[in-house]
Amino acid sequence: MTAAPLSIDPEASPGFLMAKTVNILKAGLRRTFLAAGHDLTAEQWGVFLFVCREPGLTQSDLAERTFKDKPTITRILDRLEKKNLLGRRPNVLDRRSFTIYPTRVGLELYPELAEAARSYSSLVLGGLRPGEVDTLLDLISRIASRGRAAAKTRGGGALTG
Repeated sequence: MTAAPLSIDPEASPGFLMAKTVNILKAGLRRTFLAAGHDLTAEQWGVFLFVCREPGLTQSDLAERTFKDKPTITRILDRLEKKNLLGRRPNVLDRRSFTIYPTRVGLELYPELAEAARSYSSLVLGGLRPGEVDTLLDLISRIASRGRAAAKTRGGGALTG
């Protein structure tokens, strides 16, 4: 006798819905930047944003903050450097690494890019009632925190609380 196949509805899966939403949001932000005349992806924007907020981060710092692996961060930094938005400097504390800083061009462009991102975010979140954005952010943060904790346990075992 064979076991019946599991019936899983992706549209009822929080993980699938979040991944789908992330893809929709990234594509929308990309279109927003392109419409404003800037060839920038959501991933590039995220890295650029962290560097503008905290100049001098290392590639490892950026990988940790963005949850991307080091080769991906290196590719993103290469592209942002070619666009003259960021630059790398030798790390005075560790000669094996670099610190990342926005360029003058990057700092001049930052307000325009930030406004485009804010505008897109307002458009997307505009249909939510007061307080729902805060609730959404809280729920996503709690899910992410539990996901990180589950990843650290053997086999993603049960969590309490």
